[in-house]
Amino acid sequence: MKRVLLIACIFIMISTFLVFHASAFAADEDTYDYTISNSKRYPIPKAYTYVRTIELIDNDIGSFDAVDDLFIDNKGRLYIADTGNNRIIISDLYGNNGFVVEEADGIPFSEPRGIFVDSEGAIFVADTGNSRIAHLNEQGQFVESFGTPKSELLGKDFIYSPSKVAVTDTGYIYSIKQQVLMRMDANNEFKGYVGSTKIPFSLTYLFIRLFASDEQLNKIRDPDPPSYNNFVLAPDGFIYAVSSDRADGAIKKLNSVGNNIYPVKSFGEAYNGLPSSFIDLTVSKQGIITVVDSTSGKIYQYDQNADLLAVFGGHGNKNGSFAYPKCIAEDDDGNMYIYDGTLNKIQVLAPTHFISLVHDALHTYSYGNYDAAEKCWREVLKISETYKLAYRGLGSWAYKMQDYEEAMRLYRIEDNKDGYSKAFTKNLYRLANQHFLIVVIALIAVLILAFVSVKLLSRLSRYCEKVFLARRETK
Repeated sequence: MKRVLLIACIFIMISTFLVFHASAFAADEDTYDYTISNSKRYPIPKAYTYVRTIELIDNDIGSFDAVDDLFIDNKGRLYIADTGNNRIIISDLYGNNGFVVEEADGIPFSEPRGIFVDSEGAIFVADTGNSRIAHLNEQGQFVESFGTPKSELLGKDFIYSPSKVAVTDTGYIYSIKQQVLMRMDANNEFKGYVGSTKIPFSLTYLFIRLFASDEQLNKIRDPDPPSYNNFVLAPDGFIYAVSSDRADGAIKKLNSVGNNIYPVKSFGEAYNGLPSSFIDLTVSKQGIITVVDSTSGKIYQYDQNADLLAVFGGHGNKNGSFAYPKCIAEDDDGNMYIYDGTLNKIQVLAPTHFISLVHDALHTYSYGNYDAAEKCWREVLKISETYKLAYRGLGSWAYKMQDYEEAMRLYRIEDNKDGYSKAFTKNLYRLANQHFLIVVIALIAVLILAFVSVKLLSRLSRYCEKVFLARRETK
């Protein structure tokens, strides 16, 4: 009987512990986001918090369906490519005071999948089903239309179906054409492709090409490069794009000639054995890149060095989580507007004090205000001592201040071998300069000691040789 009671008590204790641990873990998930350093996850304070949901644009406009793009202009207006309803919705950032544009030049929109608004308020709609880009004024009235571009290079079989659109200050119009971005001028003339993606290496395909017969090779179709999923024209004037391109990076920053100048690395992480699939992105005025991962339902945020700042969101039915995040836009206050394709609503998330400090630290440092950046990073560490990027930021600050020993200490905490090596080399060079006379004297002393040692060893060797020969003759 005592043994049964003992077993029952142990079982109750274990069950209580597991329930408590599970509830604590769930609470942690609600309280913390995370970042990744050296392939390890580190919990961080919440980067963004839920603010509100936009499901209805006024009563007479109603809800939206299968939204494919979001855009926020410099006047704080929200533009929604309401693809399923074949219309563009324009409202304030709360979903109020809205109006609808359903046609351009008397032609109803057909599956409009992209929208862009320039600094003057001109609206450009990627009217995919009608194979055109419609240019509207600020009130949504028709201005002009861009159909299939003029060029003999495109060929008769060319199919034009723009899904996204952006227009530069110089008048170039960009849209997605599968593996490349297509460029046109204001006269609707084709000006070439930029930013072509690369075919990732496949060992299987290599073996097939090596051992297949000529007949089999003729039937084998070469793999197509991965297509672009989305792109934006950022405030810094560069085009940022996302694709499933593993060879040249899933996130790209394209310069004027279409070359990727963003660091090439592995972005995101595996989820249930599947790699991340970035389907949309937004870039802030501070240069912070926020991308949507359709695989995990998470939002990944990177800086200009491709360092991961935070991971938040994820699959779930609570505010701040998503069933299927599809589109993202950011306002001037740093609030994220994320459309959930399954729940058919837009969630608005506001940056916390923690992530705002991180953004400010990166921004002030990039403009050469190193002291302000140092203060921000120290505030970050007061909130989260495990935030590795703060140690890198402080290490960079110490390096700029030529405090190489402190930089070495901070880089060591972050486990940043490159930074530590660079600071170590500078510190060694500085010590050599500071103690130049002592170093020279020490080097001379070492050389003299080496010379004397060689001489003594030579004499000792000859002496040992004479003794050995003398003993040999005696015998």
